[in-house]
Amino acid sequence: AGGGVRGLVASQPVTTLAEIEASDVDRQGTGIDELDRVLGGGIVAGGVVLIGGDPGIGKSTLLLQALDSLSRTLKTLYVTGEESGAQVALRSRRLGLGASQVRVLAEIQLERIAATLEAEAPAVCVIDSIQTVYSDQLSSAPGSDAQVRECAAQLTRIAKSSGITIILVGHVTK
Repeated sequence: AGGGVRGLVASQPVTTLAEIEASDVDRQGTGIDELDRVLGGGIVAGGVVLIGGDPGIGKSTLLLQALDSLSRTLKTLYVTGEESGAQVALRSRRLGLGASQVRVLAEIQLERIAATLEAEAPAVCVIDSIQTVYSDQLSSAPGSDAQVRECAAQLTRIAKSSGITIILVGHVTK
């Protein structure tokens, strides 16, 4: 009985931090100084960011403003499961962003969101909110821990494989 581990991909050897060749990654500023400061200078291609907080504190508003700024040089997508496209448009106009080039998708089904990410190929995508997204592959209810965990994991894989920066909005409810 060979007690060895077979079939696993060989992992990288353990090394010290001092020995690892590391260069700082390129960051794209969001146009909002405080957000950039929290993000270490801006967003990173293929990175995933979670913006969490109580409902109503301004997460969606902040990210809509950031996407509007980013949309001047990058392709952006705002996926809303909390509001309709019209509600997002009304908020953007209240913020003085009436001419915004941010693309909007009102959708909560993960597989349709993934297909849109592939078709649109934005540089940056906001998912507002991760609690509203569900996958047909799971039998649990939208918003359940299993759905949130699996949908976040799938979106993270998409970000890493495509280079899309994905910003997840999470409402802290408990």
